[in-house]
Amino acid sequence: MQIVPVIELLGGRCVSRPAGSAVEPTPWSVDPVEMACRWAAEGAERLRVTDRGAAIGEDADDTVIDEIIRRAGIPVDVGGGLRSRARVERRIDRGAARVIVGTLAVWEPELVAALAKWHPDQIVVALDLFDGKVVTHGRAYTCAIAPEELMDFYRPVPLAGIALTALGATEDVEARIAKVADLARGAWAPIQADGIVNSLDDLSRLAYVPGIAAALLGDPLLRGTFDLAAAHAVAHVDSAGVAEFI
Repeated sequence: MQIVPVIELLGGRCVSRPAGSAVEPTPWSVDPVEMACRWAAEGAERLRVTDRGAAIGEDADDTVIDEIIRRAGIPVDVGGGLRSRARVERRIDRGAARVIVGTLAVWEPELVAALAKWHPDQIVVALDLFDGKVVTHGRAYTCAIAPEELMDFYRPVPLAGIALTALGATEDVEARIAKVADLARGAWAPIQADGIVNSLDDLSRLAYVPGIAAALLGDPLLRGTFDLAAAHAVAHVDSAGVAEFI
């Protein structure tokens, strides 16, 4: 299982919140470009940058994202507020290794399917789940469509991956892992899990879930709960052992 550090941007600053939580994000007095370079130096093979401001309708942090891509020296995936073909293609043109589309993938799936065919291995569909239901527009709206239906729609589409973010007002980490595990079972594209890990114990449980290709980590790395070296050690377990979550 690959470890992918996440940088969330809001107003040019790093922000984070505990995995699985819908509380307001905490701002950090760290330079996002320096943080990206630090994680790359510590062994990250890939980064995720989420433009949280653009996701909730504020100005995009394009300048900061461009600088991260330019200086990180490793592939940088970018998401947040990419809700049109023009925005997606502009971000690819500006150097994103992959783009993550969430709201667009729910509201305009045919367009996203076409984008995936035009840009092979560069489109990741993000499904944000709150108490098991799909949410969009920066988690502001709850949708009637079931995540399983969306997964079925995208089955023939050549996606680079599917990012599953599990949040919950009442669900604990076991419930969120169970939901992600259920959706990952039999998946045809690499599954990236988010909203799960606040501790190495959480990560160790996720590492044994079949079908999970990557764990997205933001808040615990920023808080220093554990470092990348520890995360990598836990993630690289014997894949022969898998866990079942009912």
